[in-house]
Amino acid sequence: MEKRNRKRRIKFWVTLCCVLVFQNITVRAAEQSAEVTVPVEQVFTTEQIVPADLNRSFSYQMQAVEPLDPMPEGSENGRLEFRLKDNQQVQLGPIRYQHGGVYEYEIRQIIATKEQNYSYDEQIYHVSVYVKNTTDEKMVCQIIVENEKGEKTDGVNFRNSYQGKTPGKPSNVKTGDEKQPFWWMLIAGMSWISAFAAVGFARKRRMNVPAGIRREKSEL
Repeated sequence: MEKRNRKRRIKFWVTLCCVLVFQNITVRAAEQSAEVTVPVEQVFTTEQIVPADLNRSFSYQMQAVEPLDPMPEGSENGRLEFRLKDNQQVQLGPIRYQHGGVYEYEIRQIIATKEQNYSYDEQIYHVSVYVKNTTDEKMVCQIIVENEKGEKTDGVNFRNSYQGKTPGKPSNVKTGDEKQPFWWMLIAGMSWISAFAAVGFARKRRMNVPAGIRREKSEL
């Protein structure tokens, strides 16, 4: 009987120790995690005259190189699709990591159909997240962004643009050549008026001269 009770006590203490160790491991694993967000920016510019209903929204995709790697909430099968409008910046995430390692992602623009007068940024960015364990049992993350050439960049930046129509010259605007006939007619009319006025003035002046003076002038 005493031997059986001893076995029960031993089993109890072993079970209790296992429970305590398991709880300690679970808590420590929860503490050893880290989160990051990936900033993505879109710049959209227009030139000349653009339609009032111009589309200013574009689609993008973030994809994990390894489908089982951590992803932001809302992802499906290692992919996250999102849209940006005009000049907008978003933070993709948070992405939670519970294990050290290197996690790689690609971010690109989704261009189903290239519309006329648009210019699309077809750059594919490679994002690497380095997760490391520190000596104080914590985790730290470092993000490195590279373009297609393998060059490090300050972030993920897409630049799209739209080339509108050049303003045309209004049809009702008159040029200087079209006004020249008017000025010539005006000058000619003023010349005729001046000539008639001069003749009339000379005739009137002659009539006002006394008859004796006119006779003397005629005899001379």
